[in-house]
Amino acid sequence: MAGFYEDKVFPKILDIALRKIEPDRQRVVNQMRGKVLEIGVGTGANFSHYHRDCEVIGIEPGAAMLAHAQQRVDNLPNNSSASFTLQQASA
Repeated sequence: MAGFYEDKVFPKILDIALRKIEPDRQRVVNQMRGKVLEIGVGTGANFSHYHRDCEVIGIEPGAAMLAHAQQRVDNLPNNSSASFTLQQASA
C-alpha cells in the first residue's frame, strides 16, 4: 500500500516541476505519430500534447500515478486526442 506522499503529494510536485519544460514537451511530443510506448507516464502530463494520429501505450509502476494519468485521459476531448492504453507495470 502506497503512502500519503506517494499518493497525494508527489503527483502534485511532479506536475508543478514539469511546467518549466512545458513548451519543449509540447513541441517534441506533438511531432510523434503512430504507435508510441511511453514508459513511466507519471500523471500523464504529456497526454494533451500527443497528435490524434498516435496510439499511446503507457506504463507506470505506481498505482496512484496511474490513477492520475487515467483521470487525465478521461478528461481529454475525444475528437482531438490520441488513443491511450494504460497499464500498471515497470520497465
